[in-house]
Amino acid sequence: DDARRRIGMTRISHVNELYGGNEALERLQRREARFFNTCMMMSALGAATSDALESGQVVSGVGGQYNFVAQGHALEGARSILLLRSWRESGGQVSSNIVWEYGHCTIPRHLRDIVVTEYGIADLRGKTDAAVIEALLNISDSRFQSGLIEQAQSVGKLPKDFCIDPRFTDNRPERLQAIQARHPNL
Repeated sequence: DDARRRIGMTRISHVNELYGGNEALERLQRREARFFNTCMMMSALGAATSDALESGQVVSGVGGQYNFVAQGHALEGARSILLLRSWRESGGQVSSNIVWEYGHCTIPRHLRDIVVTEYGIADLRGKTDAAVIEALLNISDSRFQSGLIEQAQSVGKLPKDFCIDPRFTDNRPERLQAIQARHPNL
């Protein structure tokens, strides 16, 4: 009972929303906030898919994700960080979770911010489409980079002579497994 009394519980609508109560206080309490969420897929232009498939099949609820992403842009010094596995396997078929386009979007590209995959971090906020594409290529699985580059070039989003920095051309599970093997205690 004593431990429970020390927990400051509040309704979820209060946590998820910036505009609904004492906005001035909420802004002060959330200065330089960091909002972490996961997503299933990301378009090469920075739109995230988190709750449903192109077919309309719902996979999970959006929850407060949209609210937190919006707060990441509305609050002083705040950031929204979306975590994403760069690839997936289903039925023996490997696919990229960073795709050129997708028919469903949970977080629109104008709210793009920070994206983290197993291969690194991409800071997308305020960047041009070309810079966003390049940053996402740098953290995508190398098995899919050339296809994404071709798609971006075909619509004029990357120059025809674009080449990915060689530092990012070995983004493969085998490289991560080798790193893990060198550090078994981590």
